[in-house]
Amino acid sequence: MKKLFFIVLFLGFALIYAKAQEKEYIGVGWQLHGTDSLRSFSIYTDDNDKAFLKLSSVFGKPVEERAGSILWKNVSIEGIDFPVNVLIIDGFVSTPVKITTYKTFSTYEQKNEILSNLKEYESRLTKLTVLNENNDNIVKNPELEKIVFNYFKKILADL
Repeated sequence: MKKLFFIVLFLGFALIYAKAQEKEYIGVGWQLHGTDSLRSFSIYTDDNDKAFLKLSSVFGKPVEERAGSILWKNVSIEGIDFPVNVLIIDGFVSTPVKITTYKTFSTYEQKNEILSNLKEYESRLTKLTVLNENNDNIVKNPELEKIVFNYFKKILADL
């Protein structure tokens, strides 16, 4: 009986440790815009282009696709009662001194060049925004943030 107890205890700790080691591929950022706190979501993977392919497998062919942006229209997200647009803005952030700048990739050649030569103070930053039919950010409260976060987390979980 003691042996069984220790085995179950060990398996419990192993399961908790494994759960704690799960990688999060999505993050949340927000900015104050008037009286609204608009949320956007960031992708954190070793290869964000794989995330784009995964999103395309779920959302279908993008309406617009350029080096620095991808747009899907009429996306259904469980928990939101109307179709939304999902916009990806892809670029890089640079903080060489005290000022941080963000630049969107303008061409695929530029994107490849920058990503293959990132300096220690530069990193890729890919933002997802959920928009209504007028292309206004709809994620303005914690409830919608949680719905959208969990939705993207579920899609990107197996990268």
